[in-house]
Amino acid sequence: MRWNLNTLYDRVQGLAKLVSRGPISKMLLPACGGLPVGAIAVFYPQVIGVGYETTDLALNGGFGPDIILLTTLVLAKILASALSLESGFRGGVFSPSLCIGALSGAAFGLAVATILPRIDVNPNDYSVVRMGVVAGAVLGAPISTFLIIFQLTGDFGLTV
Repeated sequence: MRWNLNTLYDRVQGLAKLVSRGPISKMLLPACGGLPVGAIAVFYPQVIGVGYETTDLALNGGFGPDIILLTTLVLAKILASALSLESGFRGGVFSPSLCIGALSGAAFGLAVATILPRIDVNPNDYSVVRMGVVAGAVLGAPISTFLIIFQLTGDFGLTV
């Protein structure tokens, strides 16, 4: 079975939907979602909110060369976002998808830079590209997202 970040997000969201349709009262549902999100946030406070600060750090190399932290933040953000949305919290999927894309792109870029040290690799470029890919997949609008990323970066070579 082929797994990727979007599949993982869909699975977690499906599990949360299943729980929300169960015997839990609608009044208790936010507490049932907020408790695990709060537990995650104790260890990784970057998962709280839409993720603008975390996205900015990932795009500018603010996490340093810590691939494990970046990967853990990706998984924690996916879990927290899906649980939040399905338990009735307000929010959307666009900004969290940008955050997830930037974090996973930074982790991949650092991995490539570590494995292939002779190649001149900028991990921040991978963050921008992956951010566009994940947002395009979540929105179902890859061409529009391509144009947005091109407009934001002004770098046609990076976008293509």
